[in-house]
Amino acid sequence: MEIINIEGNTKKINLYFIGDTHFPRGRVNKFEEAIDTIANDRYAKVIGLGDWVEAIIPGDPRYDSEEMAQQIRDAGNEINMMNVQWDLFEDMIKPIADQGKILGLHQGNHEYEYTKRHGYNQLKSICKRYDIKYLDYLPAIWNYEHGNNKSKIMSLHGVGSGVSVGYEIKQLDNHSRLFDEIDLIAEGHTHKLATSVNTDRLKITKEKELKQKIQWRCACGSFLGNYDIGRTSYSQRRLYKPLPLGYIVASLENGKINNVTTVPV
Repeated sequence: MEIINIEGNTKKINLYFIGDTHFPRGRVNKFEEAIDTIANDRYAKVIGLGDWVEAIIPGDPRYDSEEMAQQIRDAGNEINMMNVQWDLFEDMIKPIADQGKILGLHQGNHEYEYTKRHGYNQLKSICKRYDIKYLDYLPAIWNYEHGNNKSKIMSLHGVGSGVSVGYEIKQLDNHSRLFDEIDLIAEGHTHKLATSVNTDRLKITKEKELKQKIQWRCACGSFLGNYDIGRTSYSQRRLYKPLPLGYIVASLENGKINNVTTVPV
């Protein structure tokens, strides 16, 4: 894992948590809209939560030749090739990478499984090209400090089977117990889009006052719709619940988290 200080002009930050594009199946146009929003936000910084590409090739138990044939038909090119999927992702993020707005990119379980099987990590190469912090398939702790105030943020891709109702809430609760004094947890993987405010144990001060600390817990959405007319997919065959597209933005100022917003797209 990494412990990282958010540096530079940190009086005000709009921190975008984006991920789960799952190219080539993800909604390219919706992700492009999000990138445009970030590019035009002078206070924007990005933490990417992983699963940028499907990374499913023949021999993988998740590979479906009929589904891939439909994707090739619709995309009009060799979208089944891993390099084409990664080129699409890199082209999409290049405008904000060139602006230096991406703080770090996590690897998701899709990239991790491919890297483990084949010994090649394209995401790490992209991060090196653009001087972006590579975050692996691990939690990262971010320190945001300004004046006398300090906030701690934990970002991670997430684990497990995220399709059951309430799973994302349970996982966020479990992961809240990993590290002390975390003010915000941002997690991908489940493709759910939600925020909740939770309270830590009350603290009794020397002045016999009660102090209450809150923690934001965020399931950070995706850009992968799971139902399409004229296409097949494993999510449709298993009748998974339709999922929202979108991301999370946390507004931070003077060392504190002011508010957290869900952004459906």
